[in-house]
Amino acid sequence: MPLIVMYTSPGCPFCEMAKRLLTEKGQTWTEIDVGAEPGRRSEMIERSGRTTVPQIWIGDRHVGGFEDLADLERRGDLDRRESAAGHGGDPDLGRLERVVRLDERLHGDGGAVGGGVQGHRGQDDVAIVIFDPL
Repeated sequence: MPLIVMYTSPGCPFCEMAKRLLTEKGQTWTEIDVGAEPGRRSEMIERSGRTTVPQIWIGDRHVGGFEDLADLERRGDLDRRESAAGHGGDPDLGRLERVVRLDERLHGDGGAVGGGVQGHRGQDDVAIVIFDPL
């Protein structure tokens, strides 16, 4: 079963945009058409707390609708969320770890902000670790 689940309805432009975005990302998903299966709409509402479609999950984490999905993509978080879901939805993999070397920030070297963990061992270096939930 694909890691992405999307509740949709026929003729929904936001559903089509979500499907197009996921297709462009090379993703597959399980689609639940609440128009063809009206009983599934109550399931969607219970799971998401929302009544509009699409409603999208990546792994066991609710993304929301198309605008939420598009926002993840704009921030560059969609790939990380998909990657974390591909590892069983491990919440630790669903966090972005950034390490900023304070000496670089103070000296105007542009800082070392970026995805992943960057390390430096030096007697006078100070590191700040920021955990940013996706």
